Order: sequence, then C-alpha cells, then structure tokens
Amino acid sequence: MQKTVTENGSVGKYETQIRPHLALIRRKLAQNVTIAELVSELGVSRTTFNRLRKQHPELGELFQEAASSADDQVEAALLRRATGYEKSDGKEVPPDIRAAVFWLKNRRPGQWKDRREVNLSEPIAITFKTEEMDL
Repeated sequence: MQKTVTENGSVGKYETQIRPHLALIRRKLAQNVTIAELVSELGVSRTTFNRLRKQHPELGELFQEAASSADDQVEAALLRRATGYEKSDGKEVPPDIRAAVFWLKNRRPGQWKDRREVNLSEPIAITFKTEEMDL
C-alpha cells in the first residue's frame, strides 16, 4: 500500500481520516447514509472526500459495491411486489399490476415496450375521397 504524502512531507487526509475507517464507510454505505452524513462523521469536506474517492480506487469500489447491493435489494422488492407475497402476519398482498408491467418493460422490452416501430420498405399510396356538398 502506498501512502499519500503531501508536498511538505506530511501524511495526507486519506491516510489519517479515510483509510483507517474503510470498514466503517462500508457499513455506513450499507445503511444507505448520505455522503453529507458520512463526511461529517469522518471530519472531511465533501469536496475533499470526492477528490479522494477519485484518487483511491479502493474507496471508489466501496461505493460501487454499495450501489450494486442497493440495486439488488430494490430488484428483489419489486419482484415481490409484482408477484404478490404474504406478510409476516399471514395476510396476502396481491400482485401489483403496475410493478409487473414496469418489471416486464425493463426486463423484456422487445415484448413489452409501449411503442412499436414499424418499418415500411415500400411507399404507401393514400387516396382521399371528397364529397361535394350542396349548399
């Protein structure tokens, strides 16, 4: 591991305020805390944190892992809602048609998209008939 050293030779904020707390950052991201809450707890500015996030891949990877985990949770919840489920008290929650349509439009867009594209390879002749009106 290479330490971040500033121009004057001192150890940088990443080494003192971020790296020792990577496990804490992972836990907080899993709890869906905001970046504002996270930087406040770490004692760094948001600007500094974002710069360090770009400079240190291990920190950026924590955010990618957290985002992927959150996506998985939402996907599972959407599927449960689309197919129906049973609550812990035994009551049935029926399938939600909006959740099912949303799921299908995104998972099988070729079959479920709202718009159909029609490709006409030959021109179409359109004829309009007009009737004369007696005035």
